[in-house]
Amino acid sequence: MPHSRKKFLKQISTGLILASLPSIASAKEKENKTTIDPTDFTGTGAPDDEKFWKRIAKKYYDTPTDYINLENGYYGMQPKPVLQAFQKNIEKANKQGARFARKEYPAIAANVKKQLAQFLKVADEEIIITRNATEALNIAIQGYPFKVGDEVLLNQLDYFSMIETFQLLQKRGQLTVKAFDMPLLPATEEEIVEVYKQQLTPKTKVILLTHVSNINGLIVPVAKIAAMARQRGIDIICDAAHALGHIPFSLPDLGAAYVGLNLHKWIGNP
Repeated sequence: MPHSRKKFLKQISTGLILASLPSIASAKEKENKTTIDPTDFTGTGAPDDEKFWKRIAKKYYDTPTDYINLENGYYGMQPKPVLQAFQKNIEKANKQGARFARKEYPAIAANVKKQLAQFLKVADEEIIITRNATEALNIAIQGYPFKVGDEVLLNQLDYFSMIETFQLLQKRGQLTVKAFDMPLLPATEEEIVEVYKQQLTPKTKVILLTHVSNINGLIVPVAKIAAMARQRGIDIICDAAHALGHIPFSLPDLGAAYVGLNLHKWIGNP
């Protein structure tokens, strides 16, 4: 799996992200600190490997005892090493104030961005770090060079915030929204591609694709639709908020012009 929670946890042990957040731990902090052992990740890590994930959960996560959490769609639990680094660096930023923000943080942020780009298999100048996928996609949608008369294709399974953003631009007269009903249980990926193909018009400029629907879990074949659209000069804006760390995919191979991702869901970032 190109971008998986298992891979991310393993990379933490080699210094990804956390190495960019300097801190000096006290003896007490070291005693309570959880460090990642790479040998813990020698198992398959398959979704049905209960023995593997129970061991990982027990060692690396502080989980509730009164219920079983089954939802990472809102946000995912941070592994203990991530949570500890997050808390430590919040304290550091609060203690050092503007000096930290002006003198140290720019280099730290640049390094984090570089390592994140390596994790996603893209160049660091291709990405920006925002607060969440909704903000990222709003930047892409509202910054896209639409011309009056351009159409945007979307459906009822797309995320409501993205639909509302396009509707806002439509009210401003910047574009036309063409909405259709996606079948709830398509039989094949080819059926999904054909549904989109049949909705295209000469005015279609952008297709909004929700990689994994938060409504019914439908996984859209983004790469196949993007290839079809590219032949017609149509760009893809892809909402992959629920995809990263959840399903296997390669960001470059998606073929989308813009992709919005979340690190705080299935990857378990702050």
